Amino acid sequence: MDRSPRTELKWEIKTGLYAVAFLDLLGKRDAMREMTAVYEQAFRADPKSFSSGEKNDRWTEPLSKLREAIRGTAIAIESFFGLHGHIAACSEQARQEFIQSLPPSKRDEADANSSAKIHHTRLSDGLVLFMQNKPTGEHSPMVALYNLISTCAYLAVLQMADGHPLRGGIDVGIAAEVQRQSGDSDIYGPAFINAYDLESKKAEYARIVIGDGLISSVNEFAQNKLEAPLFKVQRHVARQIHDLLVVAPDGAMMIDFLGKAFRKDSPGAIERDDVRQAHNFVKQEWHRWAGDSSEKGRKLFERYSRLEEYFEARLSLWT
Repeated sequence: MDRSPRTELKWEIKTGLYAVAFLDLLGKRDAMREMTAVYEQAFRADPKSFSSGEKNDRWTEPLSKLREAIRGTAIAIESFFGLHGHIAACSEQARQEFIQSLPPSKRDEADANSSAKIHHTRLSDGLVLFMQNKPTGEHSPMVALYNLISTCAYLAVLQMADGHPLRGGIDVGIAAEVQRQSGDSDIYGPAFINAYDLESKKAEYARIVIGDGLISSVNEFAQNKLEAPLFKVQRHVARQIHDLLVVAPDGAMMIDFLGKAFRKDSPGAIERDDVRQAHNFVKQEWHRWAGDSSEKGRKLFERYSRLEEYFEARLSLWT
């Protein structure tokens, strides 16, 4: 088979500062492991029957369990990605409606200063969102970062309300964006690794933690004195971003997804019923793991206890 040498592939590589969010649906990898365990148990009992194609009742139950596990996991994952798409579409629609409400002479400037290019890519049961952190005439990084953080907050609450919590990390750092011939983009480098490490090592429970690089970047834009319209917008929105974050009792900076900044009415915003359902899920999991003395049970009980404390501290805003 003839194929072009790899050196002839025309991929565009951009390097610079990027904001990267790594979001992971909790529990889905355990579900995948359970699928594997069901298969392996049946296969070890009768390794030849499945590959022979002969009807064998031994496989009826494990294959049925496998289909159900896949169905539940796949639906949760696809709903997650679908919800992200819906929120992104609502955000862009609201931006366009705002621009059209302005006098024609102001629309081009408003469009340039509010345009936010946020890319996304899938990783099994994970979602990666990323964006350049440099202002241009077609990209407003602080507006994009505000939208990215808001999107993560909405996803956190709505996924929890649906019984499928997520955990995440967001940071700003050096990275390389690789745009393939298909037009899709991937992200590589320290910013991606930092976001992944924040999710996998620091977040611990269903929350989205923020890295030092992001805080430094926001502070830099907030303190910028340039008076060009693009930079004035960056400064104003950077100061608003601080309202989306809070320092948790363990010292980690996290998205304050039940805080005052998200207690508003706007497309894609969190509603009272969403918070109530999410809280019910947290309480259900807290009670579930309270009676489990295993190492896993003790760990999850402690984590849901911390999440319950956060909800209790914010519920008065939503009643």
